[in-house]
Amino acid sequence: MVKKYLLIILFLLISLKAEEIVNLNVNSEDVEFKFLHQFNKSYNINDSKYYIGTSIINSNDKNSNTDNGENDKLYTIDFLLKNSIPKMRNFTLGLGIKGVSHSNGKDDFLALPLGLELFYRIDFNNFPTISIGGSYYYAPKSLAFIEGENYNEYRIEVKVGVIKNANIYFGYRNIETNYKKKDFEFNSNAYLGVIFYVR
Repeated sequence: MVKKYLLIILFLLISLKAEEIVNLNVNSEDVEFKFLHQFNKSYNINDSKYYIGTSIINSNDKNSNTDNGENDKLYTIDFLLKNSIPKMRNFTLGLGIKGVSHSNGKDDFLALPLGLELFYRIDFNNFPTISIGGSYYYAPKSLAFIEGENYNEYRIEVKVGVIKNANIYFGYRNIETNYKKKDFEFNSNAYLGVIFYVR
């Protein structure tokens, strides 16, 4: 059911005319796909960037302790507001909320974590632009549902603008989907990825 809703949302987002961000990262065991749509570009709201999107992480059981006996999956629906910090134009600050769905094989987990993203852009004359930063998302018990107890996620990333409208990046993530009965570390690993900006 979750997959069906994500596919419907993805189709609706692609059908709208605006900037799209396609994000794919992998390591030897896991793969993550993320799609973001900048919807305020279609409606000229203000200078801030408003994104809505969806993502899926397929994690090998070697990097996940949920004991499903097979590849583990985590689905999200994301909303993110981004803007540069006044008088600190190289800093980009993002505030977000996401809906997270997961299953440990026996129980289901839903959460609405709130998050903060911060990146610093370093510009060079004869070298690609580099951005360094990370994000943190957290949902306490009051924002966790069904069998969920709380949710923790942090990421650290370095992005390099190799060509126009495309970045390569590497990073590290740690995601915990803690259930009422037991705490689970869904994924903890480094990864390498690419981001495409479709305008």
